[in-house]
Formats: sequence, C-alpha cells, structure tokens
Amino acid sequence: MPSETPNLDARGRGAADEAEEERQEALSPQEAKSARTRRAICEAATRSLVEFGYRETSVLRVQSMAGVSRGALTHQYPTKIDMMGAVAEHLMDAVRRTRAPRTQARPEPGDPDFVAWHFRSAWGRLFHTAEGRALSEIFAAMRTDEALQERIAPMIADWDERIDRWFLSRLSSPEGDGAVRELVRLFRAVARGLSSEGAADRARLEAEHERLIERLATLIASQLQPRSAAADDTPPKHE
Repeated sequence: MPSETPNLDARGRGAADEAEEERQEALSPQEAKSARTRRAICEAATRSLVEFGYRETSVLRVQSMAGVSRGALTHQYPTKIDMMGAVAEHLMDAVRRTRAPRTQARPEPGDPDFVAWHFRSAWGRLFHTAEGRALSEIFAAMRTDEALQERIAPMIADWDERIDRWFLSRLSSPEGDGAVRELVRLFRAVARGLSSEGAADRARLEAEHERLIERLATLIASQLQPRSAAADDTPPKHE
C-alpha cells in the first residue's frame, strides 16, 4: 500500500511543481536573479531559525549566511518583519511540496491504528522537519511581536484551516466536526511547542518528542473514528 502524507496543496504536488517551473521559465534574467536572491535569503533564514531561534535570527546573520550584500537583502526585504513574512510563506510552500520519511503505509479505515496514524503522519510532515521547526519558531515569536503577528496572522489562519480540513476529510467524532477541530487544535499546539523546543539540545529530545507525540496521538485517537465511507474523503479545495 502506498504511503500517504498530508497534502495541503489543493492542486496536487505534481501540478504545483509544474506551475512553479513554468513561472520560473517566464522570468526575465533580472527577475530570475532577484528570485534566486530571495530564495537564498529564505533558505538562510530557515537554517538560522532552526539553529539559533527567532530572536537570534537577525538581518545581519541571515545576510552572512545567505552570502548576499546588505543592499541586496534590504532591497528585497527592507525590515526583519518583511523578511519573516516572506520566509513564513516560503516555508509553508516548502512543507506543502515535501514528503515526510516513509515510516508506515496508511492503515485501512478498519485498522485500530488508522486514526493515530494520521496524527503521527502530520507530525512527521508538518512539524518534525527543518521547515516545520522554523515555522514553529516564527509562530512562537508572534506572541510577543505585534508587528509580526499583524503581518503573518492571515497566512497562519489559512494554514491552520488547511490542516483542519485535511483531518476533517478523513476523521470524524460522534460529537460533530467541532470536536474534531478542537482535538486538531490541541495537536497543533503541542506539536508546535515540541518542534521549537530546545534548538541547542534537539538530538537528546528526539526520542522524547516521538514518545510524547505517540502518546498524544493515542489519546486523541480514542475520541475519533474514520469518517464514513459515504462521506467525501477528498481534501477540500482551498478557495
């Protein structure tokens, strides 16, 4: 049975990649150069967020890690908030396009592990990656940075809705869809906290995080069930 991981891009991974390739081919040489600079900045910021955290990810540090001039960086992103808004968008797109490691094929709906598998899969795909950890750093910084919150709150609302709808297309509760959303929200909060915990001590925490996610997935699974086969199991398209 093929492995399945959360696909939050309504177009599908292949179509999304083809659209991006077509867009890149249509760029002028100068536009292509600017696109490469933005990508280098976003990738450097991602590495910095994972290694040093949000507070220590300064414009100067990202400039150095990206290997670009200060002028090139500030031309693309005049402020740290501008840069982080672009990085958040870059990371969400990267997570949508990449797969988690294949550890287990998706169980059939009648399998006792069916529900818990979805939460383990979401952990591996959406949170337990470099991109997921970097996103969690940005999300955590929003609590004390009002300018950052204002900038990326709409993106996060859309992101969370995509996650909710992916789970809702597959899982249900006797208490209704509201109960599913509440449990998914609980899972997201815990997963984001774990993924941004102990950047300097991540190797030691790796096994502990896996145990905690397994326990959480098992607890949540006791309150959910596979959505009826009569229901549409296709992830809803994002408008």
